[in-house]
Amino acid sequence: MALYKFSVCGGTFDLLHKGHKDFLKAICARSEKVLVGITSDVYVRKKSKLTVQSYKKREKALISFAKKEKLLKKIVHRAIDTLYIPLQWESLPIEAIFVSQETKFGADAINGKRKKEKKQPIEVVIVPFSLAEDGKPISASRIREGTIDSNGLLYIRPDWLSEKRKLPESLRHIFQKPFDTLITNFSSWFFTANINPKMLISVGDVATKSLNAENLKHAISIIDFLVRRKEQFYSIRDHGFLGDEKVLTVENPAGFVTPSLLKAVMQAFSLVKEHGRVVIRIVGEEDLAVLPVLVSAPLDWTIIYGQPNQGIVVVRVTEENKARARSLFAQFLPSSV
Repeated sequence: MALYKFSVCGGTFDLLHKGHKDFLKAICARSEKVLVGITSDVYVRKKSKLTVQSYKKREKALISFAKKEKLLKKIVHRAIDTLYIPLQWESLPIEAIFVSQETKFGADAINGKRKKEKKQPIEVVIVPFSLAEDGKPISASRIREGTIDSNGLLYIRPDWLSEKRKLPESLRHIFQKPFDTLITNFSSWFFTANINPKMLISVGDVATKSLNAENLKHAISIIDFLVRRKEQFYSIRDHGFLGDEKVLTVENPAGFVTPSLLKAVMQAFSLVKEHGRVVIRIVGEEDLAVLPVLVSAPLDWTIIYGQPNQGIVVVRVTEENKARARSLFAQFLPSSV
């Protein structure tokens, strides 16, 4: 039986994830009617510099969730432009404000305003955070940075950072096909594709040299000085680099992904903020490097690599592509096998 007739909550609900869903289900289980305030685009721009989905996308996701959970008759939503309860809801007999520990300050501000207006405070109910696989709270920021998915599952398993893993023969045919979109005329495609070079990664020597030839100054490059397993380059300047880039050197034999490569890729995303451009120089081969890049990369980045005799493959870093890469990586065999 519901404890409250009317309850209210508010939030951005960006990249609607398991934490949001658990939060809303907890409120609905204890309330006959739930009034959900979704921050407007204007409010988000005013209060945060972080990337956030548009109001329409966030609203659509919330409605879809409510429909799936059969909560459409219970949840009422509207855009909010302030921290406070919308005027249209002020006259309703709201009995509880549901918050997380992180957003309790909002409920305190609402009750502070009500106190000044000689109104009764509204009961504040704190809903615990939903935790990700690593025991830390699920959040849109962690999803955007590519650490966890919307269900709180890690993209990189801890054991991958401690043991070398081998591509099984059963998966070899998958890596002989383009992982995503194959582009045969890269130059004409790139300049109409609206890709931010600061969120662009090249894997492979030919792809890297091609991007440098266009003077794009993309963020991260992974090279091994080989083309079709034959040495074709002798320094990073041969690829068109100026020589002032941050260079990480790691060993990675053909058919394997080593912990040192995975760690270097993870480190590169941090270093690029400080150094502008990062080059990972592999002693061995980068034939499987797209996989550690994809499980490590933040959302909305782009990976480019060469497909022999076919063209350039463009991989968008989405939750779907990251999940696919994680699934493939999980099937790699420990080096002792």
